[in-house]
Amino acid sequence: MPHSGIDKQIWPVLMAMASVGGLIVLDETVVSVALPAMRKDLAMSAVASHWIVSVYVLVFSGFTAAGGKLGDLFGLRRMFLASLWIFAVASLAAGLAPSGWMLIAARAAQGLGAGVMFPASIAIVSRSVDEKQRGYALGIVVAIATLFMTAGPLVGGLFTELLSWRWIFFINLPVALLAILFALRKLPEYTARPSAASFDGAGLATMVAGLLLIVFAIMQAGSWGVADPAVLAAFAAGIFFLVAFVRIENGRADPLIEVERFRMPRFSAALAVIGVAQFSKMVILVIGALYLQDDLMMSPIATGWVLLASVLLTPVTAGPAGRISDRFGERRPILFGLGVAMAMVAAIALLTPERNYLYLLPALLAWGATLPICFQPAMRIVMNAVPAESQGQASGLCTAVRMFGATFGMAFASLTLSLTDTSYQAVFEMTAALMAVVLALAVLTISEKSNQTEASAH
Repeated sequence: MPHSGIDKQIWPVLMAMASVGGLIVLDETVVSVALPAMRKDLAMSAVASHWIVSVYVLVFSGFTAAGGKLGDLFGLRRMFLASLWIFAVASLAAGLAPSGWMLIAARAAQGLGAGVMFPASIAIVSRSVDEKQRGYALGIVVAIATLFMTAGPLVGGLFTELLSWRWIFFINLPVALLAILFALRKLPEYTARPSAASFDGAGLATMVAGLLLIVFAIMQAGSWGVADPAVLAAFAAGIFFLVAFVRIENGRADPLIEVERFRMPRFSAALAVIGVAQFSKMVILVIGALYLQDDLMMSPIATGWVLLASVLLTPVTAGPAGRISDRFGERRPILFGLGVAMAMVAAIALLTPERNYLYLLPALLAWGATLPICFQPAMRIVMNAVPAESQGQASGLCTAVRMFGATFGMAFASLTLSLTDTSYQAVFEMTAALMAVVLALAVLTISEKSNQTEASAH
């Protein structure tokens, strides 16, 4: 039912932006169930097939950090339309891909389109409604996008088993084309602020290059060997580019990411919580789908139904999670949420040898229910740590860290599978151990503070 404070003419904008946001998160989760079928049809190795997921979230995360500024520089409507076209064409290319490497290239292009489209869609919603109703409007967009995410594993299973895995990409086309027509006819031209000095191209290039090389080194280390010269060279080059990125950002008046804020322990710990929660999400959805199909020999549809349990309660707890941190502060919800999520991943690790999916369902339900209790208080810490004029950058940083967490989740899962002769239990154990490390960090560094921004003290 439309909110009394939002003009009815704005609702089509909200629905269009929510649908686009839904496509983006759907493409993060829908691939998980289809991965074994893609690997078989395209004759890909296990490590190569993992790149289908990793390259999307890696490129997405890099360009999310810059997407908002691109909209400011060249116009939101223009960048929204350009990114939609890129995403649509890349989706078509992914569905038609005749080889694994062409599919990976198409997924990279999808990530580029999604990385620019996501912040542009959020900015369009923000500029379309009154400031007093902005939170409500954005909440609608997030809620609808969350429903897409929830449906991802089941949609992937249905298409893969009843039609073909290629349809998980083809389904993007009608939604993207409708959004393009809507944008051409209904969206106004938002004022651009063209200033070459405002866009940190060098920072973006060094950050993406550094992360790509490090992720490449981690993923390939399992099949090539940790001491392989190419692996070591890629890792060293990745570190070099990330050091260059930090130096570039420290020397800019308007950096892509204000890296000096990472010196605040509470700020950094909150981002670590966001990253490791998304790390666990990628492991549960992608590695969980592989475990169910490879070890338990379940069909794609059955796998989709089981994994639905992992996201079923996430929309239910998303709303109360914000109110919980308003009432109790950030420390207790984060420690509770991350502690329960870690325990559930550890339980899944213990239960995998039983080879019975029914044993996993309670742990999957509880894990999914606690995700918002990890994410939202941690995001609140990050947002409160910066002044009002940097809120957009802080929001983009939270999104980027989530996607980086997903990228490294796939990288370390792939490495663990290679080193342990495809032991899914070892992947879940590794994930639980990493979550325990971040939980200890949160215990030591996230104290209860008032909502007053930490930025005033720095």
